[in-house]
Amino acid sequence: MLVHRRFKTSLLERLAAQLDVAAKGVYILINDFNTMSRMVKSLHDEVEHCKAIAKMCVRIGKPEILKEVVKEFQINQSKFLDQLNELEEHIYLCFLTINRSRRLVLQEIMVPQHNT
Repeated sequence: MLVHRRFKTSLLERLAAQLDVAAKGVYILINDFNTMSRMVKSLHDEVEHCKAIAKMCVRIGKPEILKEVVKEFQINQSKFLDQLNELEEHIYLCFLTINRSRRLVLQEIMVPQHNT
């Protein structure tokens, strides 16, 4: 009976460790996805702002205003591309995190059981 109880306890401890590793991985991924969501929203807002400005310029139809807006777009283009590159890097890091988390969970699952 004592051996059976120890085996049950060690199995429960092992399952708890597996769940702990999985929960940590999920927590990290949730934070990564939240960060990515904020980055995408920021880029989307920038695109929508540029579209609104462009529509306003077309509606007004004054060449001098259009030239000024185009100049402003060119200045902001490098900032936009920097944000896009940052998002791309974050996506790659997110994939690395997913793979690392999967590997940790699999390692935890594949740990040989020690029957005591």
